[in-house]
Amino acid sequence: MNAVDIRRLISRRSLLRLGVQGVAFAAVGALAGCARSPLRVAVSPWAGYQFIALAEQEGWYAPDQVQLVKTATLGESAKALAEARVDGAALTLDEVLTLRADGVPVEAILIINVSAGGDALLTRPGLGSLADLAEKRIAVEDSSLGAVMLHHALQAAGLAPDDVIIESMQFDHVAAWEQLAPDAILTYEPALTRLEAQGLVRLFDSREIPMRILDVLVVRTGTLQRQGGAVRELIAGHFRALDLWHSNPLDTGYRLAHLLGVQVEDVKRIFGGLDLPDALYNRQYLSPPAIELTRAAREIAEIMTEADLLQRMPPLDGLFRPDGLPVEPA
Repeated sequence: MNAVDIRRLISRRSLLRLGVQGVAFAAVGALAGCARSPLRVAVSPWAGYQFIALAEQEGWYAPDQVQLVKTATLGESAKALAEARVDGAALTLDEVLTLRADGVPVEAILIINVSAGGDALLTRPGLGSLADLAEKRIAVEDSSLGAVMLHHALQAAGLAPDDVIIESMQFDHVAAWEQLAPDAILTYEPALTRLEAQGLVRLFDSREIPMRILDVLVVRTGTLQRQGGAVRELIAGHFRALDLWHSNPLDTGYRLAHLLGVQVEDVKRIFGGLDLPDALYNRQYLSPPAIELTRAAREIAEIMTEADLLQRMPPLDGLFRPDGLPVEPA
């Protein structure tokens, strides 16, 4: 995988405050005459979102029902949603909390993926435990994700932020490791595997903080009422693509490799650190009162507020809804 591939995949984690301008929208001319506009959903290149893209590629979405809007970064997706240029978007939970704190009316209707080892703290060989990070330099992405992972890693180490030296980095983690030469780095796939191949040692990862690093599909409030059929078609396509991945991983791997812009042999590794919840899992966690997800959202929001990434706590009432999921069999 080359440097361009890495930057393309890690763009999942970009923030609105980077000020990225513009969103690359799909062509809509053929839809101009429709009485009702299709459901427009922003999707960036992050691996977990590509099952939705695969469903579109396979022709499972009626063009007058669902239109994917391809963006270069999560920041672009969130910006388009905030400005009501799309009806929904695939986003990390921390970005959803930023939207809510800014007064954007959105609700999460699908858990797309949960990090289960795909985000980790790596160190140079010789550091035997997390406690050895005291007074060491840690490269941390300048994002809410970086703040959340740093909080939990330090908590596990029994250290306070003042006990370590934070080196701020941007989204090319492999380059940051080479340029900053820190003692440790908080990173995620695909840079994670590349850095481990250089001999770095994993001391902490997202398996130790379940349901804290996750991606969701969100829509603007009211979308389910206005376009419920299209929402359900969108989510059904996602699950159909997931089923294809599980039942025929070899063939599906080639299709996903094309969407991800990577070699087919990299696909399994990229998804290795992600849990990909099915409909039953989603219903269990999204159904009111969604205790575990709401607890996770509150904890993440508190960490972001302490890190000055949020100016106020976002409202959490009604954040999670299962209404777009497939109807349970009688």
